Amino acid sequence: MVFKSALHGEGEHIIGAVWIILAAGTLLLSLAVYIYLGSKAETLLIEYRNQNKKNILINAISRVCLGVFFKPSYVHSSP
Repeated sequence: MVFKSALHGEGEHIIGAVWIILAAGTLLLSLAVYIYLGSKAETLLIEYRNQNKKNILINAISRVCLGVFFKPSYVHSSP
């Protein structure tokens, strides 16, 4: 509406209308960059979390396997 009203008349408000269009385009471009970078960050965080879960699982499995083959020194078996 602001742009349309700026074009009515003799054309003295055309510079203002151009600035409005440029501002709106800049805001849309900024929003697109913000969403893109946010999705990249979320992807990296999910990948990091999944990698940590995998490492925790591998460590737990290796501890269990090592515990089966090599009894830890703090475990005393009763005779």
